[in-house]
Amino acid sequence: MNTKILIMAGLAVTFGATSYFAGNKWLDSQAQARLSEIESERNMQSVEMSTVVVASAQLRFGEKLT
Repeated sequence: MNTKILIMAGLAVTFGATSYFAGNKWLDSQAQARLSEIESERNMQSVEMSTVVVASAQLRFGEKLT
C-alpha cells in the first residue's frame, strides 16, 4: 500500500478518536455542572406562599365586593 495513504488513515483514526474522547469528556462536564446547578437551586430557601382569591362569578371593573 501507499505510505501516504497509511499515514493519512492513521492520522484520521487518531484525530477521530481524540475528538470522540474530548467531546465525551466535555459533555460529561457540562452535565455535571448542570446537575450541580439544579442541586444548589433545590437547596435554596423556599419562597413564602400566599393565598390567591378567585371570583366565582363575572365581575365588572369597579364593582364593589362585599
